[in-house]
Amino acid sequence: MAEKTTRREFLKTTAGAAATLSALGHVRAAGANERIAIGLIGCGSRMRGAIMPSINRYAGAENVEITAVCDPWRTAREEAAAMCLDWFGRAPRQYSSYKQLLDEGEVDAVAIASCDHLHTTHLKAAAEAGKDAYCEKPLAKDFEALKAAYDAVNITFSEVAVSMSGGWIVLSGNPVTVNLLEWNNGKSIELGRKDLEPGKVTQIRLMVTDAEVVVDGETHSVTIPSADQTGLKLITNFDLVAGSTYELVIDFDAHSSIVTTGPPFDPTGYELKPTLRVVEKALTGSISGTVLNPADGPVAVALQGNMEVTTTPVDPVDGSFRLSYLMPGTYDIRIEDTEGLKYTQSDIVVTAGEDNAVGAVTLE
Repeated sequence: MAEKTTRREFLKTTAGAAATLSALGHVRAAGANERIAIGLIGCGSRMRGAIMPSINRYAGAENVEITAVCDPWRTAREEAAAMCLDWFGRAPRQYSSYKQLLDEGEVDAVAIASCDHLHTTHLKAAAEAGKDAYCEKPLAKDFEALKAAYDAVNITFSEVAVSMSGGWIVLSGNPVTVNLLEWNNGKSIELGRKDLEPGKVTQIRLMVTDAEVVVDGETHSVTIPSADQTGLKLITNFDLVAGSTYELVIDFDAHSSIVTTGPPFDPTGYELKPTLRVVEKALTGSISGTVLNPADGPVAVALQGNMEVTTTPVDPVDGSFRLSYLMPGTYDIRIEDTEGLKYTQSDIVVTAGEDNAVGAVTLE
């Protein structure tokens, strides 16, 4: 006899799925009165191309139905609704705001595939509304969102070294523990310094001996993969000139570097997968500005082509933001809040040693 499955057991299964909901195949739901109503938050290509087909594949066997869809972009929302009408024989309710879906959608669970920097906002709102949830990675795309998940991300560096023609030269061998959440939006901390002979620097090595996260006041160890225990190596290629001072900035991307295992809001463990970039501070510039309507957690992104170079949260009080440590060149910026309001500007020129202030902007 097939085993009965409650709503919560069903959603525990979906939360463990790595990419799609295909892990649902081994359980069965009860009768029609136990049908699980699913709402979709974010109806882009990932949702329509992977997650929705996976839900539909097991909809009959598991007695589930997509009953509500949400996306601020009407075209994506309507395309998702049309797919549901074709599959389930009736159109789902459509919303432009995730808050409306959670308040009015009458769903048991949500699948979240919104923009990366909105994942934490949407997942947290779903949890607070009492909904079970499946969420695409990453957990967060900006420091403010990361702070909502972590009280601290503490990394202990035991050594900083550079590789030159004569081998590795240690700049600092004194262990220092840094909370990455305290160093963002242009802030920096010195990890080491040393007088060096002129020559070419080809690599920088960071030795990480310990890592931990603090969640709701409780400290959890972070696993450091064995491949990284010999040091995190960053490829560089610049010449040290006699009589000059160089300040290298290592951007340790906290939101991408801590990966959870298990359900996002009830993780079973944490693993360090470092994402870093290194730039010479004297060669970089920045882009700054002020958002006039910053109440709904906007995030500023600097892009070159389709590649995100760096992100920063907009100050929720005064609306200020600064995209720092950008190499000279031309950038686009995109600012978007949790309600889907946006501002974009193209062809912003960054010059070494200077800040390009774009002034006051309004999200629309």
